[in-house]
Amino acid sequence: MLQKLLLPFDHIRDSRWMRVFFHLFIFILAMMFPSFFSAIPTDVQPTLLENAQWKGALSTLYWFAFIILCRGLLYDRSSLVMGIIAGTIWLFFGDPAAMPFWAAITTLVFHFCRSRHSLMNVHGWYLFIGVLMFLSYQKLFVFNVPPLFLILYGLMFVSLFLIKKYAQYIEVRNQQRLKIKQAQVKFEEQREQEVKSALSRQISRLEGIGHLPAALKKELNVITNTARLIELCMQRDERDEQPGRLFLERYLPMVETIVTKGLSLSNQLKEDQQQQSLNEQLEALRTLGLAFQEKHQELLINDQTDLKTELSTLDKMLKTDGYRK
Repeated sequence: MLQKLLLPFDHIRDSRWMRVFFHLFIFILAMMFPSFFSAIPTDVQPTLLENAQWKGALSTLYWFAFIILCRGLLYDRSSLVMGIIAGTIWLFFGDPAAMPFWAAITTLVFHFCRSRHSLMNVHGWYLFIGVLMFLSYQKLFVFNVPPLFLILYGLMFVSLFLIKKYAQYIEVRNQQRLKIKQAQVKFEEQREQEVKSALSRQISRLEGIGHLPAALKKELNVITNTARLIELCMQRDERDEQPGRLFLERYLPMVETIVTKGLSLSNQLKEDQQQQSLNEQLEALRTLGLAFQEKHQELLINDQTDLKTELSTLDKMLKTDGYRK
């Protein structure tokens, strides 16, 4: 809503001729503005009634003030808002006829503070206008400002300074938190990648084990083939990544321990003990193979559910389009 109201002023800012007419308008407005205070008790009203020159001086003051306020309206609305606030506060303490001066001088001060790192030649022109405006104000009103207004005026600057510093602190803190979070995410991604690589290497080591009895080799092949299928499920579906990884991290070391230690013991045990050890290893690998196959089937449930959903959606689309009754 506010952007729509300010849109015409954006057009004025972007057009040189519209800016010329706009400044002509504020000049006419400044010439007429003292008449607005003729019915309001002010410190300058009696003088205005007695001397037309004072009315011209007040019009000049308003013209300078409107030029600065116009600058704020077109180019720095944040400073203009602070000027309006200062002018409103002044109404409770001083002469209403001086309100445009306080609004303009505050706008100018805030504009210079905000633009202090990028000052241009035009700022010298506005500083000159500000000095003329201040001299006109001092001549018309005498620089007699209530102490309470000066206190509130100073508090406004201090408050904005503290708010700016706090906003900068919050921004720095948020950036630090973001960097920490990004570092944590990167660390987790690297860790997951390292774990996946470690699991893949572990499966490869099991696949490369030779010199095993045929029965053990057969059961080991069942486990390694199923482990590869689980690994494939983890790659295809993020939902399967964590349960699949936890399962492989838990059981692959057991498989490797059974096979390597069994292979080492088979060369050291007596013949009858070798057969007993072989049977125990074979039973353990069969049980592990069944566990690997069962886990693989669990991971396929998500794919089956997705497929059923797709088929159901397709069936509804066909019925909606009249291709199926």
